[in-house]
Amino acid sequence: TPPSSVHIPNSLTSVCASMATSDSQDGETGIVDYYMVLDVDTDVSQELIRKQFHKLSLEVHPDKCKEPQDAAMMTEKFQQLCTAYAALGTPENRRKYDATVSNTSLVVQDFPVDDEIDLDDMKYDESNDKYTYSCRCGSCFQVTEDALDAGVDIVTCGGCTLSIRVLYEAADDQE
Repeated sequence: TPPSSVHIPNSLTSVCASMATSDSQDGETGIVDYYMVLDVDTDVSQELIRKQFHKLSLEVHPDKCKEPQDAAMMTEKFQQLCTAYAALGTPENRRKYDATVSNTSLVVQDFPVDDEIDLDDMKYDESNDKYTYSCRCGSCFQVTEDALDAGVDIVTCGGCTLSIRVLYEAADDQE
């Protein structure tokens, strides 16, 4: 079974650094284990990664949610699965992710994005410290302030596999 709570990695995405758990994130490096998010071993085939992503996404897809109070959690988990699949779903992206994990000082995000959106164009919700941006699929991209502070700039949509790069300048903590 997949971890009960997963997180989108600091070096690769998106949704939020505040979602991290000790189950899927290395406490020393801050890098999320996408293999754990997808509940697969590091030496599995691309085909098995694809199958596992599809299996898990059907289990946690927000449209499958029967209880309204669980909708946010299901959306969050689905977004996390999409981010993990974006990192591991192609041989090229998987090689980049594996290189990031093996070289923990590497924090550059270098994954395909569908669009670049300025942070000023995103809506900010103070109640949960999240920025959102509507996707053409009808769902939205979400990122927290904590994730942005951690260097996350690639965000996946909660309803499809599109991703955006959030353009912003990091605030200087010394000011």
